[in-house]
Amino acid sequence: MLQVDGLKVALDADAGLVKAIDGLGLSLQRGETFALVGESGCGKSMTALALMRLLPENGRVTAGRYELEGEDLLALPESRMRAVRGGCIGMIFQEPATSLNPVMTLGQQVVEAIEAHTDLRGESSRPGLFVCGETACTGVHGANRLASNSLLEGLVFGRRIAETLVTRLGAPAPAPTDVTGPAGPAGVVEESARPELQALMSRDVGVLRDAAGLAAAAKGVDELLARATAVPGTEAWETTNLLTVAAALVRAATVREETRGAHWRDDFPATDDDHWRGNVDVRLGPDGTLSTEFRPLTGSAS
Repeated sequence: MLQVDGLKVALDADAGLVKAIDGLGLSLQRGETFALVGESGCGKSMTALALMRLLPENGRVTAGRYELEGEDLLALPESRMRAVRGGCIGMIFQEPATSLNPVMTLGQQVVEAIEAHTDLRGESSRPGLFVCGETACTGVHGANRLASNSLLEGLVFGRRIAETLVTRLGAPAPAPTDVTGPAGPAGVVEESARPELQALMSRDVGVLRDAAGLAAAAKGVDELLARATAVPGTEAWETTNLLTVAAALVRAATVREETRGAHWRDDFPATDDDHWRGNVDVRLGPDGTLSTEFRPLTGSAS
C-alpha cells in the first residue's frame, strides 16, 4: 500500500544544509500497523510531513521516492495531492495553534475536511455501491460511533441514496400523498412529560395497533407537545425530541393501513402490496410542522 525507498529530506539552515531524513525505507501493507519511534528531533514528524508534502518552506526532498497504492506521490500535481491529504493519508498535528486557521471557526474547518474528502450522497469508491451507517466512511459518525449516530445516518443517507438512484435510473418520481400535521412546539417540554409519553406509546402504539388507538396516541402526543414552556436544558431537549419522534411514528403508523413486517394493524391484518408497497416519509419542517408522505415504489413486487 505504502512504499518508501531511499527518502532523504534536507533543511536549509543558517549553518548550511541539515539532513533531516537520510535514506529512509519502509513498506506498509493494507491492514498493517507501523510504529516509528525515536527521541525528539530524530525525524518522526518530518517523515510524516514529507509523505504528505507538507514540509516547511526551508525543507525539501533531495532523494528517494514514495508511492501510495502504486502512485508516485512526488509526481502528483498539488490539486491531486489535496485529495490524498485527509482522504488517504492523515496526520494529527502536535500544535493546534500553528495547525488551525485562526480566521475560521473550528466547525468550519471540520466541515471543510468532511466535504473535501467524503461523498455526502452515500456513494462508495466502487461504482454502483452505496453504503450508510456503520459500513460507511462518511465522516459524520462522530468518534465514538454511537448506535444513535448510525440510525440517524442511515435515515439521512438512505434517503439520499434513493434519490441518487432514482435520478440515475431516470425513473419518474411518484406523486406523494401528503398529510400535514399541526405545527410543532414553540419551546421545549419539561422532563416530567416522559412517563406520560411512555405510558401513552406503550398502550396505543405498541405491538398491536388500530385506528382508535393511534388517534388517541396522536391526540395525547399533541397535548404533551402543547406544554412547550420549559426552560431549555438537556433533559427538556431530550424529552422534546422523544415527543417529536413519537409524533412521527404515530403519523406513519396511521397512514399505513396494512400489516407489514413489525408494523401490525389489528384493523388491517393483511399486507396490501396493491396500495401500500412503498415508503412512508415523515419530515419535520422549519416551522415545526410534521408532513407525512407515502411514496409508492415503482416496478414489480419481486
